[in-house]
This record gives sequence, structure tokens and C-alpha cells, in this order.
Amino acid sequence: MEARGFQGVIGCIDCTHIRIKKPSAREEAYYNHHYRSHSLNVQAICDHDLRILSLSARFPGSVHDQFIWNTSTTREIMQAMYDEGIRNTWLLGDSGYALQPYLLTPIRQAAPNSPEERYTNCHCQTRNCVERLFGVLKNTWRCLHREIVLHYTPEAAARIIISCAVLHNLMITHRQELPPYEDQDMEFIEERQPNVNEDEFAGENARRLVIQQFFTF
Repeated sequence: MEARGFQGVIGCIDCTHIRIKKPSAREEAYYNHHYRSHSLNVQAICDHDLRILSLSARFPGSVHDQFIWNTSTTREIMQAMYDEGIRNTWLLGDSGYALQPYLLTPIRQAAPNSPEERYTNCHCQTRNCVERLFGVLKNTWRCLHREIVLHYTPEAAARIIISCAVLHNLMITHRQELPPYEDQDMEFIEERQPNVNEDEFAGENARRLVIQQFFTF
């Protein structure tokens, strides 16, 4: 990822939806109104080689990406590192996530030819690896394909998703050829409610320093 100008980036984060059959309990929690189907909202963090560094498949489709991140062990680890003074390590996420000093997001409507625009363009190009991961994962394990419905309980469906992720990483470890990326993911960026807090102020400062260091020519 340093080749794209982002030194210190350890991974990219995003969520994807995997369709499941209508569950018998808490049906409304699993219903995703954007897709008009029941699903699990699966969060993954991967590196530039599409290796999965973290994956959570336990949340219903109605749950927002930010909530999954807020409850993740990875966020706790990143926060602890930041509190200990390690402040040159980041994840990259889309604008569905809150800006944090260890989770950098793009800048909307950045001025043309500005350092902010160069940062945002590089950010999006770098973060594309997690979108490619979802496409490759669903193209390899067709049970995860957007047109397929997993006819299992949410708990069993989550175990299937995790198993596919483990097999995916084994293929990378043993240098097995991955199938081509298929742009068939069903993604959208849900608007977050404005909530400027101390974390986001620190995130603004961290992002500003990154722009000054790497994107001001």
C-alpha cells in the first residue's frame, strides 16, 4: 500500500451483505430495506494482497457498518495503540465510517487539483482492495454470491461465511490462483448521522498530517 503513497496503512475495511433465508426469530432485524431481502452484514479488513486480516459475520443486515466497527476487537486494539502513542498506523474506510485518528476516510467534494483531492483519489484507489476481496470471495464460493440465498439459520450462515474466509486465506498462503474479480457486490454507503466528537477532531488532525506529509507537492 505504500506504493500508492500511503505509508502506515495496514489494511482496508468495509462491509458486504450476504443473503440468508427469513429467520424464525428477530426477522425484522435481518431485513435490509435497501435490498429488500434478509441478510448478514459482514465486515472485513484485508491487506493489498486480499488477505483477510479480520472478519465479523455475526450482525444482522439492518445493522450499520459503524456499529459493527464500534463493537469490534480490532477497534479496541487500534484505540489502545493510539493511546500508547503509536499514531502512524491506519486503516482506510469509506465515508460510511466515522473519521478517527486510526481510521481515515475520504474527503467529499475536495477542491480540484488540491492535496485533499490527491489524498482522496489515492485513498479510493488503495481501498479498492477490500471491494475486490468481496468480489473474489463471492466468485470463488458461489454460495456467497449476491443472487444466492443461504438457507440456514443466521448462526449457521455465519459459520459458512467464516469457513469460506479461512479457505480464501489458505489459497493465498499456498499461492493458489484466485478467480478473477467479479464486480457483483451489492453495496451502498449509508449516511451517518452527524456526530462530531473528540475522536473525529483527532481524526481530522491525523488526516491533515497525512495530507501534508504525502500529498502536498
